[in-house]
Amino acid sequence: MTTRESIADLIQKIALQDQDAFQSLYTAFSRRIFSFVKNHLHCDEMAKEVVVDTMLAVWRSAGTFGGRSKPEVWLLGIAHNKLLDRLDKERRHQADYLEDLGDWQSLLGSCDDCEQERMRQDLGEGVRLCMDKLGIQHRESLTLVYFDQLTVAQASEVTGVPEGTIKTRLFHAKQKLKNCVNKLKGLL
Repeated sequence: MTTRESIADLIQKIALQDQDAFQSLYTAFSRRIFSFVKNHLHCDEMAKEVVVDTMLAVWRSAGTFGGRSKPEVWLLGIAHNKLLDRLDKERRHQADYLEDLGDWQSLLGSCDDCEQERMRQDLGEGVRLCMDKLGIQHRESLTLVYFDQLTVAQASEVTGVPEGTIKTRLFHAKQKLKNCVNKLKGLL
C-alpha cells in the first residue's frame, strides 16, 4: 500500500479517526520517517520520539491534508517540523547544561587527540563526521535529496523554502563536504 492514491485515502480515513488506517500508515512510513530524523539526530531514542510526535501530529491534523503535495512530502514536512522542534529543545538543554558547567571545561583541557583519533577511523566514519559539521540547513538539504531521494521540488515543499534555495544549499553543502573529506584523507 504505497501508491499515492492509497496513501491519500489512508490520510482521509485517519481524518475520520480510523485506527486501522493509522496503523497501516504507521507501518508504511515509520521507518522512512525514522531514517530521515536519525540522519539529523544520530540518536535512536530521540529519533523514535520524533517519529511518535510526527505520527501523533498526523493523527491530529490528517483533516488538513488537501492533496496539493504528495502524501509522502506532507508526512516528511510534519516530520521536519517536529525535528526542528526537537533540535531547538536540545539546543536549549545544551545551552543550559553548558551554562551550569561553568569553568569546568577549562579544567578538563582540550581533546584534540580524541578528535584526531576519530578522524583516523575509516572514510565512512569520516564522511559522517563531515556531515555532522554541516549546518542544519545544508545537512537537511543533502539528506532530503540524496538519502531520502526526494526531488528538489519535493525538498522545497518539505522545508518550505524556494527550490533555488535548496539548490544553493546543495551546492554549498557538497563543496563543504568535499573539502572536509579531502582534509580527512590527508590525515588518514
